[in-house]
This record gives sequence, structure tokens and C-alpha cells, in this order.
Amino acid sequence: MDEQQFDIVIIGAGLAGLSLATRFCAPQFAHLRVAVIDPRTTFGATHTWSFFQQAPHPFMDCVLPQRQWRKLQVNANGMQSVEHDFAATPYCSIESTAFFDKCLKTMAGNARIQGFFGHRVDGLRALDGGGATVAAVNVATGIAMQLQAKLVFDSRPPAGSASSKTAWIQAFAGWEITVAATSQPFAELISAGEAVLMDFMPSLLDAAGRSMPTFIYLLPSSATQALVQATVFVPPGAIPPSDAALQALALQYLRTKFGELNIIAQTAEAGRIVMDAAIAPCQALQTITKIGAGGGFVRAATGYSFTRTQRACEALEKAVLRAFPAHSLGDIAQNLPVP
Repeated sequence: MDEQQFDIVIIGAGLAGLSLATRFCAPQFAHLRVAVIDPRTTFGATHTWSFFQQAPHPFMDCVLPQRQWRKLQVNANGMQSVEHDFAATPYCSIESTAFFDKCLKTMAGNARIQGFFGHRVDGLRALDGGGATVAAVNVATGIAMQLQAKLVFDSRPPAGSASSKTAWIQAFAGWEITVAATSQPFAELISAGEAVLMDFMPSLLDAAGRSMPTFIYLLPSSATQALVQATVFVPPGAIPPSDAALQALALQYLRTKFGELNIIAQTAEAGRIVMDAAIAPCQALQTITKIGAGGGFVRAATGYSFTRTQRACEALEKAVLRAFPAHSLGDIAQNLPVP
């Protein structure tokens, strides 16, 4: 079995894992070797992260000017109920392609960071003398390997976390669309610097007849381009509508609001968020530290995760430097946990 030594191993190359790995590329971490493990081998247009811009973060250059909105609408049944100016903290969106591209390029340019993509973690164990061991297997070949690390950041969902049987689910699906230039349906929103945060529709019903609050989310990036999603809050035990049903609802909304559109390109987006308030936020750096949704980085009420993730990664970055200053090369930290 192949065995390798690292100072830090990050399990999972999603928002939390790659945000942390990118921070570890900075010069102040030049004394630490880092590994990132993820079963994926490709990273592309899977979704967007949206957030209110409140403080600087390492991905400011991924926020394009056309994906910032200073005004937001919240509507109900065709009646505008709220419009508010957020010029001081604009609503922003980062496409996953831009995020992944920046992270992977930054990692590729740093010899201390090694990506084990196409590998699945099968075991994780803290060692008695300090540090931890991570067992992984190559998904394609089945070849096993073992990584030794002083610190492990684990972004996998925790065992026994809330499921659709015990918690509400936020289900969403829609499209990033481009329409023919002759129509320009989103021109008015673009000129106002405005997006539709929520446009409530008649609620969908589950099999038991329970109401499932339903709304549309519309983020225009040009007069002919927008992200449109249908979102539904699904009660515990109910079956969420299919992605296809929600995507159809999003397209129906567009046609009702803007008329028949000549859509010339579309990229599907979909997701399920467990609205679990039971997971406590990360409080300390330990030998094995949970990050991401399992570490409390996702705001349970809404699924917003980008800003919380950046704040948590900044705190962990500082904690790692306290636990492993430059003069500690080769040492196992004896002062964990670090707040």
C-alpha cells in the first residue's frame, strides 16, 4: 500500500475544502505540505454561490461586475411587496467554474499542495501519539493508499445528520439561460441593477396535501442572460418535486413574466439542502476538524454558505499558524485544540 506523509490533509474539494486549500497556498504556509482528496476528476458548471458582500475574501476577482445587484425584489403572487437598496452590501454571485478554476490553478502553481482527485476516502483515524491516518482508494483502479497527517480537515457530511425524514428540505432547480438578442427580456432589471430574490407562487402540495412554500429566484447577468430557479420548502417526510418539475416551473415563470422566449442556450442547476439547525459551528482546531456543512458552515435557515465558509476558513487559517508556526517544521502539535 502506498503511504505518504503530509502536514495537512483536506478531505473534499468543494467550497470549504478548496477555500481552505487556496489559503494554504499563501507564503506563510511554506513550511507545510498539504494534500486534497476528492472522488471527482472534473470540476465544472454545477451551481453558483450567492451572498451579500460584507467583507473582502480571496475570491473577490471571481465576482464579475454583471453578477452584482444593488437592489432586490421580494414579490408575492404578482404583487411587488418589498424592494430594497443593498448598495452598501451588494448581492453577489460566483459561478462554480470561476471558483474551481481559480482554486485549481492556484494549487497547481504550488509544489507543496498535492491533489488526489479520483480518490475516495474509506477510513480516517486519529493516532495515539498525535496526528491522523487517512485511508483512500483510487476510484478507477481500486489501488489503496494511506496518508499520514498532523491535521485533517474533513468536509464529508456527518454520520447520522438530519435527513428528509426529520428535517425540512430546500429543493431547487432551474437554468442558466441565454435568449436571442432580439428580445432582451431582462434589460429593465439590468438597468436598475436589480434581481428577484423571491417571487412567491401558489404553494405546491405534497402527497398529504400539506403546503410547500414555493418561489422563483431570478438573477439577470445581462439583458439576455439570467439564472432562474424554482425553490420549494419540503416538510419532513415529504418527497421533493423532481428537478424536471422544478425546471419546468422556472421556464413557465419566465414565459408568464416575459412572454415566449427564444432560448438559445441553457445549463441546468439543481440541489437539495437539508435545513438542519442541529450542527454546531466549528469552535476549535483539532487533529481532525469537521468543515463545510458538517462543521456548521451552512446557515441552516437558508442554505447560504459562501460568507460563513470564508469566515470559518480565515479563523482556521489563523489557528493553523498558531498550532504550527514556521519553526515547528516536523513537529506534531501538542497544544490542540486551538480556539
